[in-house]
Amino acid sequence: MVLDAEHYYLYWIALLITGDPVLANKCLLDANGLSTMSGGVFHDWVRRWAHSETARVAAKTVHGLLVASSQQYVAHACEHANHAMLSENEVEFLRLLNPQRVITDLDPFSRAILIMRGVQGFSISDCALSIEVPRRSVIGAYCRALRWVAEEAHRFTPSASSGNPLLEILDGEE
Repeated sequence: MVLDAEHYYLYWIALLITGDPVLANKCLLDANGLSTMSGGVFHDWVRRWAHSETARVAAKTVHGLLVASSQQYVAHACEHANHAMLSENEVEFLRLLNPQRVITDLDPFSRAILIMRGVQGFSISDCALSIEVPRRSVIGAYCRALRWVAEEAHRFTPSASSGNPLLEILDGEE
């Protein structure tokens, strides 16, 4: 059922940002009722709005944790200040990973930025304003998260490492 898949996707967004299943459930913005009443372009807009607002609510729910976690990125240097969003394939790969692995491997701030910037398409400035942290911290956390995603993709497809454009871009930083 489409509504179940949409509900799970919203839960996944909130879970990766909060790192807590109970908080994730509290953060859900279920726009399914609205979206079934509308059609066409408005249906897609409501769906995108629900995804975006779920991410914002989840980030507000753990705001203190995100701000504290962001401090490690203040001095992070990244020459790719405007990394692009994740591709559809990268998002699908991320969704196939065990959420607990993402929660364990990435700190709260880099997870939130990965979802907000990489999956939802927030700008670097929107992420910084939403969480009330410096842009430099957002850039550093997103760079860290992208490196992690690329390394995870490499773990599952080691023969593709030479053709992984994300790994090639990130490897030029060190």
